Amino acid sequence: AEVDRFAAAPQYQIDLTIAPDLGSYAATQQVRYTNTEPEPLEEIYFTLFANLPSYGGELKVQSAKLNGQAVTPQFEQNDVLMKIDLPAPLQPGEAIDLELEYSAQVPVSDVEQGYNQFGLHDGILTLPNFYPQIPAYDDEGWNISLGPGYGDAVFSDTALYRVNITAPSDQVMATSGSCALAQDVQPAPGSQTWRCASGPMRDFMIAMSSDYQVESGTIDGVKINSYFRKQFAGEGTRGVQVGSDALKSYSRRIGEYPFSELDLVATPTTAGGIEYPGLIAVAEGLSKENSDFYEGATAHEAAHQWWYS
Repeated sequence: AEVDRFAAAPQYQIDLTIAPDLGSYAATQQVRYTNTEPEPLEEIYFTLFANLPSYGGELKVQSAKLNGQAVTPQFEQNDVLMKIDLPAPLQPGEAIDLELEYSAQVPVSDVEQGYNQFGLHDGILTLPNFYPQIPAYDDEGWNISLGPGYGDAVFSDTALYRVNITAPSDQVMATSGSCALAQDVQPAPGSQTWRCASGPMRDFMIAMSSDYQVESGTIDGVKINSYFRKQFAGEGTRGVQVGSDALKSYSRRIGEYPFSELDLVATPTTAGGIEYPGLIAVAEGLSKENSDFYEGATAHEAAHQWWYS
């Protein structure tokens, strides 16, 4: 039903494979993009967030196709932006299909300019905006100015996502949207495939670790999952309570929470917390270090599920 309701929104289909050592990944990606603007578009942009200095990764696009035909992208701003010129202007209401193949290395040590929000740190892999993403287009044209490394990087249209993730089978995974193990896929030994889907979301986030434990609760039909490592078990339990209280309050004051799940994920980020659609990253150990700030940061990020997402 949401595919029909949001038929004009960008639709991403991503098949992602995580390397056994979690230090790299490869993917194929299909995107259907509809021109919802009142004017023709002569090009399409993608932002490669992994290549931002604040992310610290290295993403390379091996091939690109437009409506089944190979095209040669142009790269700008130190390979953070990718532009594909269209052979004919995309008229209002028309749609195109794009297909990309790419691979990326993720940072495995601290990234000076950012919040350690992307990469493999302390055995936890976090992959916000791991894919080439189409930025928002409005009356100012393509919004391709890059955000600051110390703040939110993404300005994008609400989109629909289907993401198939093949990763080592010992990983416990949290994502935007909802996931289930694929029963009809036979991946390589030692790996599993998860099928994930989202309702309308601004972007898509993945976090995983073989050390994660999960505690869950339900509030007003919404499942709240708290992901944490064993040494932070108390914090994980408290996260379920704080998240439940926040959703209960905001749903009453603002409007019904729009998704079926909310994941609270403890990560080694150097920020207090970072919001993603349906998922909140909170600094690991923050509750013990500063209990009041932990509660405030968690509630703050939960509010972003309405105010941005």
